[in-house]
Amino acid sequence: MAKFVDYITKASGAFWSNFFSFFGAMLLLVLVLAVLIVVASFAMAANYGLGLILVLLAIAAAAVIRASIYGMAAEALKKGKTSIGTLFSTFREKWATLLGIEIASAVIIALPLLLLLLVAGGLPTSSSYAPAFTGSVSIIVILCIVVLAVIIAVLILLAIPAAVCDGTGVIQSLKASFGVAKSHFASLFAMYVTFTIIGGVLGLIPVVGTIAVLLLIEPLATVAFTEFYLKSKA
Repeated sequence: MAKFVDYITKASGAFWSNFFSFFGAMLLLVLVLAVLIVVASFAMAANYGLGLILVLLAIAAAAVIRASIYGMAAEALKKGKTSIGTLFSTFREKWATLLGIEIASAVIIALPLLLLLLVAGGLPTSSSYAPAFTGSVSIIVILCIVVLAVIIAVLILLAIPAAVCDGTGVIQSLKASFGVAKSHFASLFAMYVTFTIIGGVLGLIPVVGTIAVLLLIEPLATVAFTEFYLKSKA
């Protein structure tokens, strides 16, 4: 399990060697998302339906741009250097696949959780809904939901690196991620938890912490998970 430290170490070298490229990519992501949200807000004030559509488009665009940064990560690891131009080329060539993976991942995570809630009697059926489970049972259900969500998230975590590195489609990328993650679950889980905890702690710091997460932790994690996939898929 300690191998995850080696992946982070290798990723750190590739990240810092291309710091300004990743900085520019994340800054672009933030700016694009900010502009889209502002436009959607104005549109929603005039027409709620149109505004809602624009919000969904903004989320989709931001998700694909974020996923395209994995293209930069792969190039940095393979060639030692990358540029923000790789983000644009990855976006242009793979946007449909990346968007498909994002949507499929959301569905894969959501459906089992909804099913678990349904079985536990935790889905609202009316405006006067009262949960069917209370006390220790509700705590157990919540813990099961959290554990299940984390396990699923880790198993499909490498789908985007697979699509970017191997040029596979949505289903093939998800299968590749599941195969690699299942075989190296402990190391991948440790890496996932490490970045989640670091990001969560920094996120508690107003402004500065959020900036650090966006411009440092997020791109570093991207490179680390890409490195993990490239080294573990064999």
